[in-house]
Amino acid sequence: MDIGILTTRNQQYHPNRRFIETALRMGHRPLLIDPWKCLLRVGPDGERMTYRGRAFPHLDVVLPRIGATIEDYEMAVVKQLELMAIPLVNGFDSIAKSRDKFSCLQVLASYGIPVPRSIVVTDCRNLVKLIRHLNGPPVIVKLLRGRQGTGVTLAESHQAVEFVLNNLSGFGDAALLQEFIEESRGRDIRVLVVGGEVKASMVRQSRGGDFRSNIHLKGVGGEIELSDEHREIAIQSAEALGLDVAGVDMLESKGGPMVLEVNYSPGFRELEKVARRDIAESILNYAVTLVRGERS
Repeated sequence: MDIGILTTRNQQYHPNRRFIETALRMGHRPLLIDPWKCLLRVGPDGERMTYRGRAFPHLDVVLPRIGATIEDYEMAVVKQLELMAIPLVNGFDSIAKSRDKFSCLQVLASYGIPVPRSIVVTDCRNLVKLIRHLNGPPVIVKLLRGRQGTGVTLAESHQAVEFVLNNLSGFGDAALLQEFIEESRGRDIRVLVVGGEVKASMVRQSRGGDFRSNIHLKGVGGEIELSDEHREIAIQSAEALGLDVAGVDMLESKGGPMVLEVNYSPGFRELEKVARRDIAESILNYAVTLVRGERS
């Protein structure tokens, strides 16, 4: 089977390397596709796409693996693949819902999935009232499309919130204010859902007093036995967003688990190590069954 991996990274990037070596071991033909080397065309003769100036290669399925910073043109490539009837893991609509932190929370909340109180702000007016609504200070300030913990700050006062908003690189038109769950400081849970099933999980703990637990920021992953509630919420979150593959990040609050965000293209270096699972194989197995029509 010809399996495309839509990515802006090279084959040394850990997920790409794992997908390539695992696909080859499974007897498939993997191919990295750089979306910026694609030329899109639409017209009376339908949708077409070329790659590196040549006919687009035959692909049985494509895994979009760009992440939360996916640009509009890269989204257009995803849409074109969809219009060309190439199966995707995940599709255009599900990526559109999950690439923006607040859009993701909007969808989750509409399905009754517990999320932290969150507000999108476009300027620094009425900060006192907004922060009070979030039971702060302190509050978390985030870029809407940051990744791996970048663009995320804990602001301890109203003045700190205003300072961060005025200086947050990439603030642009809007940023996200979110209540700070004190009891979860520096600790969260990552749950990987593939095809509606929990495949792996781990608890992530920060080091050095950082409130962020991201592995890329020197957080440490550890084993965890998920409760039925955690499993159910993780699966519901993936289903609400229409994601075939989802990295669901959850916090423990006094009221129970809350979903912090959902990643449509989760990294899994630490997760494979902690859970002792072949995550690349789980995702590729799902992709193969999708193509063969074994899943709807």
